[in-house]
Amino acid sequence: MINRIVFYGYFLNFDKPSLILVFAGTALYFGGMAAFGYLTRMDLSRMRPVLLGGLIFMIIANLLMLLIPGLRAMDQAACTVGLIIFLACTAYDTQKVRALYQYYSGDPEMLRKASIYSALQLYLDFINLFLYVLRLFGKRKN
Repeated sequence: MINRIVFYGYFLNFDKPSLILVFAGTALYFGGMAAFGYLTRMDLSRMRPVLLGGLIFMIIANLLMLLIPGLRAMDQAACTVGLIIFLACTAYDTQKVRALYQYYSGDPEMLRKASIYSALQLYLDFINLFLYVLRLFGKRKN
């Protein structure tokens, strides 16, 4: 329900062609980082503390920008940081999905539960990427 309300607000404030282009761009970003996370041999689990810290920072920064009008000028920088964080989260979560699949491949019940959890993680990454790309590059209605 909350998701519907948030998206309705965004769809009212942005042009349709802009929404379509931003969605396509987000899909390309997401697909590229998911492919990187899946194919890389680098261990991305070391990024977890940095990503968690970045997410906490983004929550605090967005709350401060909401409450203190003078900080609105930092919106562009905060969106850029958010975009970087969720691109990294996409690669990290994709690698985690791969690891979970390998770990639970012998237990179908746990594999089903892990796949639901993994799908939710990747969904949240995509939605947050979309919102940050929209705030950065979307064309608002006049």
